[in-house]
Amino acid sequence: APTLTATEDDQVWLTYEARVGDPWDVFATKVGPDLDVSAPWAVSESGTADILHKTCPGNDGIWVAWQSDRDGQYDIYVRQVAASDSGPVMRVSQSPLNDWHPAAAVTSDGRLCVAWDAFNGDSNDVVVRFFTGGNWSEELAVADGPQFGGRVDVAADRAGRVWLAWEEGSKNWGRAYRGIEADKVRDASGPLHRHREIRIAAIEPDNSWMVPVASMPMPSVEKAMQRDGRPPGVDRLGAFYERPRILVDRSGRLWVTYRHYFT
Repeated sequence: APTLTATEDDQVWLTYEARVGDPWDVFATKVGPDLDVSAPWAVSESGTADILHKTCPGNDGIWVAWQSDRDGQYDIYVRQVAASDSGPVMRVSQSPLNDWHPAAAVTSDGRLCVAWDAFNGDSNDVVVRFFTGGNWSEELAVADGPQFGGRVDVAADRAGRVWLAWEEGSKNWGRAYRGIEADKVRDASGPLHRHREIRIAAIEPDNSWMVPVASMPMPSVEKAMQRDGRPPGVDRLGAFYERPRILVDRSGRLWVTYRHYFT
């Protein structure tokens, strides 16, 4: 997962995951103006699998977030990697259950926002925490319904607002399913990958409330719901808007890229 991150002082960082010895670790290097690369050093040092990392530029260097296998479950960790001295490794998620797919962004006033999808024992939720002044906020559930919510991405605008995009899937995600029962596949039952839609929300600078944004155009979902002869319970099956990436450009416009498929 090679990742390039540029900071405001035009320093480019290369981060990636590598298996040196037995466990997977996240490594960081600096890329010079002549494309010379510094010696890599390990960002994660757990001795277990540290994978699926994401980065964002910070006030001093970059922030790196990843999921780490600790005692048989995945938790979310972050670390600030600076040109002079790297900060401590900090655990972000506090759940005794699995947490996956972190994303991070730093706001204009210097707050670090980390988002991830958390399994609550019944479904996957999108959760965020903020780090500022050396302290972590309480966890805020952005999406906590019975539907699958995950693979979140984060961006921050100049007004200090945090934007989040994630994919929403079926209820009963991950429940038992036998492939031989293909005739029983419905929106709410069947294999893991049945349909996906993209959801977008914004968190205001005071962190106190979240604004769901009107849905982006997803015409294939509308087309799926108008198919003739579909069985009861089959409305969105086969319509996929997923893997969103969100960013704010220099003029303040919000951009979302995603993967789309329709059958």
